[in-house]
Amino acid sequence: MRIKRLLYFATAILVFAFASGLSAETESVFDRIDKALLARDYKTAIKIMTPLAEKGDAKVQLKLGQMYIYGLGVDKDYTEAVKWIRSSADQGFADAEYHLGVLYYRGQGVEKNYDEMIRWYRKSANQGYLNAQHSLGMMYYLGWGVPKDFVRAYKWLSLAGSKGYKMALQTKTKLDGIMTPAQIAEAETLANQWREKK
Repeated sequence: MRIKRLLYFATAILVFAFASGLSAETESVFDRIDKALLARDYKTAIKIMTPLAEKGDAKVQLKLGQMYIYGLGVDKDYTEAVKWIRSSADQGFADAEYHLGVLYYRGQGVEKNYDEMIRWYRKSANQGYLNAQHSLGMMYYLGWGVPKDFVRAYKWLSLAGSKGYKMALQTKTKLDGIMTPAQIAEAETLANQWREKK
């Protein structure tokens, strides 16, 4: 039952990711990928996705990497997953930058490396990717890969929370009870400075 749920969840993520932001020229290819994923015909999806990934499509590279993570249509292969996700991240695709950070956090396909995790989370967070902002805030809150810093934690959690990220708001609420008013003011100033640069 758990495996079925995982496969359903992974398929839903992949289909949703292809549903928006497509050019008219590539839409039919993505429709074919969507149909294959919805039918759980992962081998067909892989067959369609691989040439697009090889041509440098960052969005497809990320999704192909995720197929290797979940073992959908291919054997699970974290090294291959890292290859495709890194190719996407190297093009500045925020979603891929975040997922590459997760792979460094988990040590999947790469050695566990908190410095690299933080580097990729930061790149993604600076593009406004909410998962990365939340994760980076949590790393500062917990002191994982960076010195514990409630002000920086609050900044990133505040940014993610302002877009409705509930887990970020929950941790930010905890920090409200720990931090001084001056620390909170400093964190809000940092968050506002970040927003002004956008």
